[in-house]
Amino acid sequence: MVSIILLNSAGFAQEQTDTTEVVHLKHFGDTALLKDSSAVTVDAKFTVEANGRISSIDILKNNCKTCDDKEKKEINDVVMNIIRKNPITPRRDSKGNPKKTIYIQPFLFKLEEE
Repeated sequence: MVSIILLNSAGFAQEQTDTTEVVHLKHFGDTALLKDSSAVTVDAKFTVEANGRISSIDILKNNCKTCDDKEKKEINDVVMNIIRKNPITPRRDSKGNPKKTIYIQPFLFKLEEE
């Protein structure tokens, strides 16, 4: 049995398009964790509509080298549940109107044997 511990830390970088803002979240802080053999990074992309509803969640990458398909799916499901359960306030344009935003966010996990 493996415990999945979320160690996520992310900062913002932004890219503006005509109708949609794309926000890339990057790791910051202790980059030594990224080199730890028990660390797993999962990159997720999700869209927040202007009304605050999450319209899509995609896992872009799961770099777990020691995980089988079932374990990778379990980690991916944790990421998707974190995104679904956290309220996300829509970003606003220069006039203060909410707008559709696409987020690309890394999630950093540490796997520990139980």
